[in-house]
Amino acid sequence: IALAGYAAGVVAAVPAGMLSDWTGRKPMVVVACCLMSASMVGLGFATTASQVIIMGLIGGLGNGCYQAVDLALAVDTIPDLEESARYLGIWGVGAFVGVCLGPVIGAPLLYVFGQIEAPPPPANGQLGYIALFAYGSLAMFLSAAVLIHKVRVR
Repeated sequence: IALAGYAAGVVAAVPAGMLSDWTGRKPMVVVACCLMSASMVGLGFATTASQVIIMGLIGGLGNGCYQAVDLALAVDTIPDLEESARYLGIWGVGAFVGVCLGPVIGAPLLYVFGQIEAPPPPANGQLGYIALFAYGSLAMFLSAAVLIHKVRVR
């Protein structure tokens, strides 16, 4: 799944960046977040290896779009180009906060909901994965639907 996702991301990054030059950054960030959100919902319900790989490809496309366009959006929002490194550092902190919160919130969701179906340890039931990916999907959706509207472009 990781290889499929990264390969799809490599394919998507440059075209997404070019398309964002034409359509604007925010719409492409929304598209990227929707792709990643959809892949997470699909992963929660995937029951075959091919379904998991397909969801990995969809998520990878979204991530490739997001990585390219999010960085371009960050550059577009810098209020003072003389302090660009500081502002990009602040933008980067926001990205790391999200990466840190994922396991802190996701692991308990996986454990608590995964135990409802009572599989033998150390396994987790499918409900745990549905909860985990629903959380990830909701986070992506909220960033696309709510937070991106707060970003001011210079």
